[in-house]
Formats: sequence, structure tokens, C-alpha cells
Amino acid sequence: MSLKSSKSFVKRTKKGNVIKVVREHYLRDDIGTGIGKVLEEDVPCYIIPDTNVVLHQITVLEHESIKNVILLETVLDEVKNQNQSVYNRVRTLIDDKGKHFYLFSNEHHKETYIGERQPSESINDRNDRAIRVATLWYMRKLSESKIIYLLTNDKENLRKAKEMEVNAKTIHEFIKENVKELNNGFIEGYYSFPIELLDFLNYSDELSREELLEGDRDLPEGGKMAKKNLLFEEHVPLTTCLRKIKMKKYFQGRLRINRNNINEGYVVLKNNLLELGVDLKELGVQPEDISNTDVESNTSIEVYDTILIQNFKHLNRALNGDICAVEMLPKTQWAAPSKSALSNDMLEDEELTGENNGDKDGDSKSFYRRFEGKDLIPTGKIVGIIKRNWKTYCGSLDEETELNDGANKVLFVPVDRSIPKIRILTRQVKELINKRISVTIDSWDASSKYPDGHYVSTIGEIYDKDAESKVILLEHDVPHYQFSQAIMECLPNRTWEVEAKDMEHRRDLRHLNIVSVDPPGCTDIDDALHAIQFPDGTIEIGVHIADVTHFVKEGTMIDIEAAKRGTTVYLVDRRIEMLPSLLTNQICSLRENVDRLAFSVVWKFNEKGDMLSVDYFKSVIRSRRSLTYEQAQVIIDDKARDDELATDLRLLLKISRILKERRFESGSLTLASPAVKFYMETESSNPTDVELYQLRETNSMVEEFMLLANIAVAKKIVKEFPMVACLRRHPSPDPKRFEPLLKVLRKHGMDLDITSSKTLNDSLEVIEEMTKKSGDPYLNTLVRILVTRCMEQAVYFISGDVSSNEYWHYGLAVPIYTHFTSPIRRYADVIVHRLLGAAIGIYPLTPKLTDREYSRRLMQNLNRRNRFAQYSQRSSVELFTNIYFNINPVDHVTCYVVDIRDNAVVVFIPKYGFEHVIYLNNENTVNGKFEYQEKTDSLIIPFGKQKVQVTMFQSLHVRIFVKTAKNYRRKLCIEIIEPNVMKLDPEFPFHLLKKSEKQDKQESTTTIEEITSTNNSGASSVTIDSVVSQTDNDLKRKRTKDKLMKKLKQVKK
Repeated sequence: MSLKSSKSFVKRTKKGNVIKVVREHYLRDDIGTGIGKVLEEDVPCYIIPDTNVVLHQITVLEHESIKNVILLETVLDEVKNQNQSVYNRVRTLIDDKGKHFYLFSNEHHKETYIGERQPSESINDRNDRAIRVATLWYMRKLSESKIIYLLTNDKENLRKAKEMEVNAKTIHEFIKENVKELNNGFIEGYYSFPIELLDFLNYSDELSREELLEGDRDLPEGGKMAKKNLLFEEHVPLTTCLRKIKMKKYFQGRLRINRNNINEGYVVLKNNLLELGVDLKELGVQPEDISNTDVESNTSIEVYDTILIQNFKHLNRALNGDICAVEMLPKTQWAAPSKSALSNDMLEDEELTGENNGDKDGDSKSFYRRFEGKDLIPTGKIVGIIKRNWKTYCGSLDEETELNDGANKVLFVPVDRSIPKIRILTRQVKELINKRISVTIDSWDASSKYPDGHYVSTIGEIYDKDAESKVILLEHDVPHYQFSQAIMECLPNRTWEVEAKDMEHRRDLRHLNIVSVDPPGCTDIDDALHAIQFPDGTIEIGVHIADVTHFVKEGTMIDIEAAKRGTTVYLVDRRIEMLPSLLTNQICSLRENVDRLAFSVVWKFNEKGDMLSVDYFKSVIRSRRSLTYEQAQVIIDDKARDDELATDLRLLLKISRILKERRFESGSLTLASPAVKFYMETESSNPTDVELYQLRETNSMVEEFMLLANIAVAKKIVKEFPMVACLRRHPSPDPKRFEPLLKVLRKHGMDLDITSSKTLNDSLEVIEEMTKKSGDPYLNTLVRILVTRCMEQAVYFISGDVSSNEYWHYGLAVPIYTHFTSPIRRYADVIVHRLLGAAIGIYPLTPKLTDREYSRRLMQNLNRRNRFAQYSQRSSVELFTNIYFNINPVDHVTCYVVDIRDNAVVVFIPKYGFEHVIYLNNENTVNGKFEYQEKTDSLIIPFGKQKVQVTMFQSLHVRIFVKTAKNYRRKLCIEIIEPNVMKLDPEFPFHLLKKSEKQDKQESTTTIEEITSTNNSGASSVTIDSVVSQTDNDLKRKRTKDKLMKKLKQVKK
């Protein structure tokens, strides 16, 4: 039975009209307790957490030992309004049948609905009252049969609950009462929780804070530190910050920590800075110099700018990514960004601010490029926090942690060096030492050096590849959990085959000679090609893309999950799928000799390569061959072959060359972004070699037709759906980003015309010819790499959100572009497939795709996921590069200088495709001194009676090895050996140097045979021990030794 209550009120609209609003609220009397349906019956008690417990103790609630929880509708609504991330985690708990979390609709039950707020009652107080009333209803309903506990850490809510005779406890009391170890083996409570659960507790609220602070060496007796001992200024209350931001006394923006100096950052502002622009004139910086990060169309001045924040006190406990309130300092205190870089060793000494990992998106680089050469820039201090960017951080306990029993306050060291050390309370010190763990921040008091947090989970052993790869995924928020049963139930049968019903709205192309060309080992084949030349000379080219949307229907669980993941993430040794492998590797993959569903784009060309027509349709195909780029190239180059496959491949290559030539004539850029390839040892999966990825002409052949298909589809969907088409654009770069590079190039007799992509490409061609004549052709590649870094990122967007002239893709020099060709691994392509299907009349456009607000949010998520996927891939390459050089040091390799700082040289190593900062100081230079010359942007290093000048683009010879630094950080060390300006580290592992290229490729079995033969002469144990003793602090190497010795014994037997 349902009852209806209503409330009416009047309000004035924006136009001044007065309207009456009636809100109806339906109440029911048949909503049950959930016991026997969701909640288990054979348990002694149930718990009802209030909103603050859910928000701040979600990690505890997620623990496997916490079950049979009653979540109130009031609580869930509050959580949704305050923290979407926690809300999503709570919904996951509710959906997990094994957790037995029951959602009770107390706001729609006639006995628990308390109505609107009372006079002078805040919304928070009203909701706390609703929680207490619902708990009391449960207590009366269950009477003596079950115990109900309200868990709250709010002092006032706890007091009022006890006045109403509600069973109420803090969550800390409840957990401690039910931890078996704390009761000497006797269970005094109702559950037997593991003692590790105590580590999950958040101590940031008022009732539990004193326990964490008690006995803190940083604090005097009695708890909080006196005001005179505060390390930081107290934060201004949020309401005051917002009011002063509106009055333009404060500025609001997002903090970015300097990637090279953790004591420095800058805040990207989102305010009208006309007043600030006027101030800048006095310093020689005009308003038009303000960066063009984002511009609102209805203002005459750019609304984003940056304010420098220097020293840890002015950073005031703000972390990278926090949205902050900033107060400008007097102009007498304005400063210039530091030109210095901090090494890992310097970072380890920075107790107050932790260690810096820098920003991965390159924002800080553009900031420092913009103000290069300026004496003073706007400088401020952070006075308040608008929104925290706190998350779960990965790392390890400080290696100096004492291994004591019981509860210990210890320091956690994040792998992200922009995050300070975090203080946690744990009873698992002995178990957690030498482990990668995750921790979340709860609070940061103004009297504390470090933020306080709590333990979340153990990831694995330090140096273990699986654990370190998982750290990468967690740090970049990559969903990598297994697909749920509900998602797997959306999949077709493993034995799926094309049936008659699948042929509706499709053309049968199984008679065509269709082939795929991909990298070696590729199993998720989402594109294939065909080419036919007719007797009249016309040429038909077809691009066939896996029809993923046939299996991934809009709104299904698998579709929702794919939208959340956004993209497949490729690491060096694994990939994190956007869709289950049954689809990506089998049913959707266009493998050879099996029937597959596809979405096809087919063109007609004349013999000159002029496009005559284009057609779009769904199809069923049967690929004749799945080739690698190398195999396809060999077939094309084999003049003895004139079979159908070779003829079709040569025809595809012919047309692709024409397309590529015309694209470059239009201004398409040829830039450089080094990609490396690792060779992996079969048994251990350790990298045995690394080299730059080799591109062949067949790579370009496939790329040209993928680009052509993407452009053609973009035109089609925008024509049919001009307001909601999913497109991809590449904005023109900010000219100010090029200024430092142009300055350096001009010193070397080179120049770039950045007026357009066409003029830029022409300039790069001129530089290429110059470098060929100079005898150093790699200089051309270096310049193209540096130009690439001056570019903006390409982004997805909705066509109706910008004017058509902003659709332009700068890098490709095309007026419109999208992603259509990889739906197996990109969700944007799934959306485009649905739009194209509607555009050619296969089905109508769904309401969701016409919802611009939904599409806008989706594009933001896809851009974020795509960006983090790139960061993850780079981090994985860095990890395996580190692993490789830990096993395979190099004593001589050529590198090139790509940046100069006043205490460091940034070099790029072509052979291995990575960049590294070589820090210089008085201790590691030969004569103990060096000088930075700003005028020539070079370092002058004395060498005997002479002086060595290090400048941009100069080639150096270096050696590379790995050392285990403080807090288990494997540090990649690169030292300059020619010119001889650096003191070389005596700990270089000469014993690990490879003797020949043949030895490079040896497998672990060969290594064991060598040890066996050595052991027969009585020298084996000495050899192994000498190898390990020099790096005995490296746990991974010790385990490797033990494995080899074990295998050695087996071989001897």
C-alpha cells in the first residue's frame, strides 16, 4: 500500500514570473527489513553506518569481513551529493551479493519518513535525525531477536542517539570490540574481525583524531600544537574563500607541482585577470602574453592565467591537482621560476614536501617556457582548499621504519614524487616492510610535517614485475579488475558463427581477397583491406572494421563497462582490455579463414588516385591472410611473386603513396615520437634487449587507409547529425610554446615558420636537408621530437559544442576527423559506429546519443582515459627500461643534449628511445665546479686548463646502469664519459657487462649451463656470490640468485 504526501510552494522565475510548485512524495508501508532476502538471518547483529562513516570509512566497509550492513536511502543520497567516487564504490557493495548490503528506502517508508526540515534545523541535522529514526524503527521491528548498531563518529549525532536509547557506537569502538586478538582470544563482541582491519580505520574525525595524535613526537603533551608552533597557516574557511574569490581578492585554480622542483608549483587560474594584466605591464608582460589555455567566447580577455607558488609554506599543504584559493603576494615578493632541477637524492632530503614525480601532462614545461627570461612573474600563496584531489596512493614504508610489535605510527613513501610522505597507524609493520602497498590520505593538520592517512591494501613484493605493473595501473586510475559475471553474460556463445539472422542489412563480401596487416603477435585484429582493379582501370579499395556494436548493445552491462574503461591500455608485458577477450581476440577479431561481421567503407578511384565515390555498409567478410607488416613488405618487395595477394598489396601501396603525397602537400606534419620494442626472455619475462621500433612502408600503407576511412566517416556523421557527432580535433599550438625552441634553433642556424602546419612542415624539410649535409642526420629527428612536444593534445568533442572551423585537425591538416577504425580497443569508435549505422538508415538514432550533456560527459571521460592510458604506457616502458639496465648495464652509448638547466643536462638516447636528466654538482664534476651561461644557454665545465661547453643538440657519450637508492627506488644512472667532465661512480657493475651480441640473446637455460660448467672447476659459488654481494640490498637480485642455485642443484643431479 502506498500513501501520498505533498508539499507546495511558490517561487519566482528568472523572468520575474511567480509560479506554484507542487512536490508529491509517495510513502509505502510494505517495505521490509531485508532480512532473509539480502541480509543473512544467522548473524547476531546488523550495522547502520551514517553518512560520515560511509564517506570516511569506505575502505573498512569494503573489507571482506564486513557484511550484513543496512544502508539508508538518506545516507546514499548524501554520499552521492558529496563524493561521486565513494558513491560508485557503495553501489558496487550493494550489487555484490556476497557482501549482503541492504538499501533501505527510509525516505519512502511511512514510519521512517520524517518530513522536511524543522525551523532552524540544518539539512545535515535533519538527515542525522532521519538516520536515528530509521535505526530506532529497526530496533523496534527486530525487538530482542537481533542487535542493531548505529555507527557514527559525529559527536552530536552520537549524543542524540544515546538520548533516544539507540544502540550507537563509533566505528572505531565497534571494530576494536570485535577484533579477536585484542580480547586475548575471547570474542567479547559479535564478530571476529582480523586485526588488520584496524589499519583500515580513518582517524580524521573529531572523535578518533586524539588517538592518532596521542604521543606524537611533533606535538606537546595534551594533543594539538600551540598556535606558535604551527608549520603552516590555517586554511581559510571555504565560504570565506568563495566570497573573496567573487570579490577578486583571492584567485581560484588548480595546483601543478614543478616536475623538477617540489618546493615550487603554479596555479592555473580560472578568473577574469584584467587587474592582474595591468599589473603585469609594469613588469614588461602585457595582457596579450597571458597563455591561451582556455578562453570563454563571451569575454574580451583570456580567462586563464598562472600564478607562481614558491616554498613549501606557501604551498600550504596543497597537493598536485588540488583546486586552491590563492592570495597574491606584494609585488616586492614576486619571483621567477627556478631553472634548477632536483635529483632523486636531493628529493629524499626534502622531509616537509616529500618527493616529486612531476606532472605527466607537460603543463609545467609550457609554463616555464612561457616565462623563460622573465625576471619577475605574479607570485602568490595558497590560503585555502576548494576541492581536494586526494586519492589512493601506491608506495612502500620508509626503509628506516623500526620493526616494532603492536600499533606503530610509520611513514609511507609514495611512488609519485609530487606527493609527500604520509603517516599511517599500522599493526602490520613486519608484514608490510619490503612490500608495495596502497594508502589514502585522511587529513593534514597545520601543525604536522606530514598528512595522516590509513592503509588500504597490499599490492605485492617490491621489484616484482606484476606488483610494479599493478602500481602503474593504480596510479593512473586504470580499471583492471576482472569483468563481472553480469558482463560475461552479455557475450555470445564461444562457438558463435555467422547465421542467417546476422545477414540482415549486410553485404556478403566473403568472395573478396581481404587481408589484414598488423604488428607481430597481434590477436585483436580490428581492420582489414582489399583492393581490386577493374578492366576499365578504376580501382576499388575497401576498409573493413570489426562490427563490435553487433555484440555490444547500447545500455547493456558490457556497454556501460566499456564506456567506463574508455580504451584498451597497452603495457610492455600485458594489455588491459576494454572488452572481454572472447570478443577482442576471437569473435570480433578479423582472423584469417573465419567468417566475421564488419562495417565497411569502400571507395572507387581512377588510376591517378582521384576519388570517384565512397560507400558505407555493414558486411560479412572472410580474411584470406593475417600478415605482419614485415611479411607484407617481403611479399611486396619479392619481384618473383605475381600472385593475387602480391598484386593486391602492391595496388594498396600504390594508392597509399598517392594519398600520403597529397596529404603532405596539404600541410600534414611528419613528426617524431620514439617508440621502443622489448625482447622478452621466455621463462622469466625479463627484457633481454630493447631497441627503437622499426617502421616499414607497409605501416604507412595501412595508416593512410585508416586515416582516409576516419575522415570519410567524420564527414558522413556530421552531415547527418551536425549537433551530436563524435569527432576528434587537434588544436593549433600556442606560438609561445615554440619560443624557447625557436631561440635555440636560431643559435644553430635553423628556423621554423609556425604560421601553419604547411609552413611548419616545409621548415622541417629544410632542416632535414641541412642536417644531411652537416653529417649528423639524427639532428633532424631530434628537432621533430622537440616540435612534437610543443603540440597540443588531440581531443574528442561533440560537433555541436564548437563552430565548424574549430573541427580542424592541425597535425593531419584536415578540416574534419574522427576515430572509426579501432572499436575493439577504443570506445569512441563504438559511438562512431552507432552514429554511422544510424546515418545510413540501419536503425534510428537513440535518445542517449542525442543527449548532448551525456555525450559531453562521455567525451570528457574518454579524453581522460586516453590520456592516462598514454601515461601508463610510458610508465611501463620506464619500468622495463629500468629492469633491462639493472640486468644489462651499458658502458658506452651516444646521446644528444635536448635541454640545458643551470645544474643539469637533459639528454636523449636514440638507441633506447628515452630521455634522462643528468644532474651536475660540485661532487660529481671533475674539477668540482661548473657554470651556467644564460646568454648561450649552455654549461661551462672546467677540464684541466681547458673549459668544456655543453650546448643543445651536442652529442655526448654516456654509460648507463641502475643503483638501488633510498626507499627501494631503483635509480637509473647515466654518466657522461666523453667529454671527460664527470667523476664516475666506482659502483658501476662491470661484472654484468655483456661480452657479445650473441650473449645478449641467451636464455636462462644457457646461463644455467654456464654456471654448471664453471662449477665443475670449483669456481661457480664464488662467481655467483661476487655478483650478488655488490648489490646485496637489491631483494630481487637475491631471489634470482636463489632460483639459479636451486636449478643448478637440479642440473648437477
